Amino acid sequence: MRNNRNISLIISVLFILFGNLCCFAQKDVTFKLSRADSGHYMFPVVLNGEVKASALLESGINAMLLDSAFAFENHERLGVEFLPCDEKMNLGGRKYRISHKANAALQLCDGVCYKGELFLLSGFAGQYEAALPIQNLYNANGRRIIKLDLEGESLQLLCEYNAPGKEWSALKMNRETYMNMPAVESEMIFRGVGYVASLKGNFNIDLGNASMLFLFKHRKRVQDFFDDNPKIELQKGYDRNGNVVAEAFVPDVFSVGGMRFSSPTIAITGALPKFTTEGCLGIKYFRRVIALFDFDDNMCYMRER
Repeated sequence: MRNNRNISLIISVLFILFGNLCCFAQKDVTFKLSRADSGHYMFPVVLNGEVKASALLESGINAMLLDSAFAFENHERLGVEFLPCDEKMNLGGRKYRISHKANAALQLCDGVCYKGELFLLSGFAGQYEAALPIQNLYNANGRRIIKLDLEGESLQLLCEYNAPGKEWSALKMNRETYMNMPAVESEMIFRGVGYVASLKGNFNIDLGNASMLFLFKHRKRVQDFFDDNPKIELQKGYDRNGNVVAEAFVPDVFSVGGMRFSSPTIAITGALPKFTTEGCLGIKYFRRVIALFDFDDNMCYMRER
């Protein structure tokens, strides 16, 4: 009789423990976003439960970035073995030296971790010590489902989600890009005086870009787009020596993914020749929408706020 009671007690304890673990694994986790001086977004993390840091919200990079001085100051508590490196990285036109690299799994808070490459950059720290690509963030249950509301200053790691309703636009995501960064296949529609122009292609999701849309000048589809639409007037920006350093145009209406924007500035750049997409969607686009990224099933859902 006593043995039966002991067995029942053990089963009850195991059931409670298992239930607690399941609840932990099924927990949605929310990070509060704030704006950096640059206009980008950042959020607080506690690396491995010990090291507090501010992290830049990113998707246009393929690895977690850490300031090298900050990383070595907290080396033991981070528990990561860094290997020396001597490479360069271009971030928004500024070049950094990658001093070390590692493959890491770092806890960011209870229920969320980062898995992937980690680069140490010399002189990276400012308002933030780290940068985190959202495509490499995992909920405790192993899922990579991100709900992003920039205007509401919220980044959520979801354990599951219901199929979005008709008010959501659905776009297929892919990683067939330079450095495997996330992108969507879509059609861009531009309307202006005397023209309605369409550009189909693959476009990076770049939360580290403060613009609405960048088009990459070296891509043939982009070149053909401007050749076929001569009524689009490009405005040129010059440096002190008279060299063209920037180009842009302002359509009356820009439409993509079921969303319409009035008079946005569309930039054209030739500074990123390694990119294999037609362009990238940046922060100004995602401020207007609530986005749901399912990186496991490669789907992106968006609706206007």
